[in-house]
Amino acid sequence: MNILKFELKRSYLSMIGWTLGMVACISVFMQGMYPIYSDSIDQIMIVMQSFPKQFLVAFGFSMDMFSFAGFYAFSFTYLTLLGVMFSCTVTLQIFAREKRSHCQEFLYAKPVTRQKMFIEKLSAVLVLLVVSNLVLVAWAAMVTIMAGENDLVGKIILASLSVFCTELVFMAFVILYSVQARKVRTISGAAMAFAFAGFILTALSSLIDKVEMRYIAPFKYFDPYQAVINGTYEGQYVITAVVIFVAVMVVAAMRYFNKDIRL
Repeated sequence: MNILKFELKRSYLSMIGWTLGMVACISVFMQGMYPIYSDSIDQIMIVMQSFPKQFLVAFGFSMDMFSFAGFYAFSFTYLTLLGVMFSCTVTLQIFAREKRSHCQEFLYAKPVTRQKMFIEKLSAVLVLLVVSNLVLVAWAAMVTIMAGENDLVGKIILASLSVFCTELVFMAFVILYSVQARKVRTISGAAMAFAFAGFILTALSSLIDKVEMRYIAPFKYFDPYQAVINGTYEGQYVITAVVIFVAVMVVAAMRYFNKDIRL
């Protein structure tokens, strides 16, 4: 029984659908909305001034949006939301499959160790995320070149990688959830709950605007604004993301290896 091949075969269509959705999101923002936006700066400024400052901050509106790089970073707030939903969905599909089907005892009765099961399931998730993000990064670079912003290609690629890095953080939490939860009733419901919880925490940190609040804002650990403006991420938040990822993955793995089966 090759768990990796089985999981890839069962989930690749989902990956294709989500990837096409994220590619379409980039195209809509950068090839559809940005040209209109850049030609209507005065009118948009008037509209922005009519909204409360807190509303603009919460949803990522700023003066940087009038540049190609700034608008691209703004669009990544919503692209990251899609990416996180994809990451949560595919992780739940793979790690909670037997729990939802009530056939965990069948899987564990096979001559395969739990460690091997965990590694192969984790590998399947990573393969799907990597393939999806390679397509996403390539398309982002192509859109940038087509817009004549060749000097920004490197920074845009770095900003695009923020989606993948954020997906990994949420992947770890979802694996832990799938191991700990008694039942996983709906994949889509749980995935949306994780994604929107991260989005709300990020919006809340922007509203409060205190340095310590950034540590609970997972969408800001790999900030696309910093990537497109400075060509780098902020080190302290990258370290925070790595520590959280490693800690949650270790706990999830240990629970997967040792937890009793609930029939």
